[in-house]
Amino acid sequence: MGIRRRRHLLRTCRPSLAAAALGLFLIGCTGPSEEQEQKLALYKETCLAYYQQGNYVKALHQADLALSVDPEIPEMRIAKGQCYLKLGQISQNVELFDRSIAVFDELMDEVDPEEHFEAYLGGGSVHLARALSHVRQADAFENRLSGDFLDEQERDSETRRYEAEMEAHEEHLLVAEKAFRTVLSLERHQDNRYAMVDLCLVLTTMGDRDEEALDLANQALELIDENTRVNADMLSRNASLDATSRITVQHRLERNQDKSKFLRDLVITIHLNRGEPEDCLRHFAEMESQGLMGEVHYYNRAGIHETL
Repeated sequence: MGIRRRRHLLRTCRPSLAAAALGLFLIGCTGPSEEQEQKLALYKETCLAYYQQGNYVKALHQADLALSVDPEIPEMRIAKGQCYLKLGQISQNVELFDRSIAVFDELMDEVDPEEHFEAYLGGGSVHLARALSHVRQADAFENRLSGDFLDEQERDSETRRYEAEMEAHEEHLLVAEKAFRTVLSLERHQDNRYAMVDLCLVLTTMGDRDEEALDLANQALELIDENTRVNADMLSRNASLDATSRITVQHRLERNQDKSKFLRDLVITIHLNRGEPEDCLRHFAEMESQGLMGEVHYYNRAGIHETL
């Protein structure tokens, strides 16, 4: 488990095949033809368009077409891994997560994070997703173990399976943490909000890293709130923005809202588990001021007031 290392195998070939192999190598060194370059550009553009539309099946197909022209394009390999991740999240299909992991683990072994930080961001995301899927499976085993219908042999088997799921869960979390910290260690991406939000979830899921998670969540919330103010100001003051730019800014604001809501939910949960109701109420007030409160939030806030 963890980052997969590829084995280096020594291969031998018959002398009659050596010349042919060398010839193919030399042909490959000339690079794609002009026609292939045109196809490649089209596949890349179409892949991105489908991905932005949320059509991950078609985006995946276009990425595969691009990789059939040039198998080593990092951008299309990243796109392929992201498509598998998105499709896995939609269907909760662990096989798709594993395909995504295979793509991203290979990328993280090969590419420079300074040039392709997205490979590490995607790798962290899919290892986090896989860790959470192991927890769901472990919960199912734990529920079975809590019953009285298992005999001794069945109970031993279920216990081993539960322990294996939890071990795999922890291993994926460690890979995810390393990947996100790699992104955040880069000077140009030290304030990457996606990496910060997902790393917060990794730390809280680990169970004993709440203080680190709180510090990181508060940093991320400050960045998100500032970015929200900048973009809201851009919308209100810049009447010359065209329709496409306005939609882009609006989507940015919506993503910021989602991140802020997620982080504040996470922070409130940590404070609640630590017996810190006043901190919970402070974050509820901030959520209310930003219009992020839902019915469940009002219900939970009322419950905290009742305990004071």
